[in-house]
Amino acid sequence: MLRSQLPKHGNAAKEIADRNKGGSVLAVAPTLILRGGGPLSLRALAAYSSVIQGSKHAKTVKRRIAEFKRFDQDHPERAGKMPPAPRALHARVADMIRRHREALNMSAQMIAQHVAKRRTQYGFAARD
Repeated sequence: MLRSQLPKHGNAAKEIADRNKGGSVLAVAPTLILRGGGPLSLRALAAYSSVIQGSKHAKTVKRRIAEFKRFDQDHPERAGKMPPAPRALHARVADMIRRHREALNMSAQMIAQHVAKRRTQYGFAARD
């Protein structure tokens, strides 16, 4: 596993307890921790909530979402901001937009040429 894929924070003590079964959650299975104030935490929780709708766990997730929102409101200085996109991404997006515009222009030119050809073929007068 690459270093960049390793969890950002470790917990050598394995001290997150399972309230229902006892023992350590981290010792049993991989665990993902979302922090209040994280730049994508609310979006991730909302997406997760939409997937588990109707389950008994859904109410708990909705309460967590409300807690995260309160945290962001109470601590705006700690609320996560999206990091700026890398320059390479900006360049790729700009290139994609340029190529899309070129394709649209080519399509418009081809259509105009086709229409002009058919007008001539069928004897219609050219439009002013």
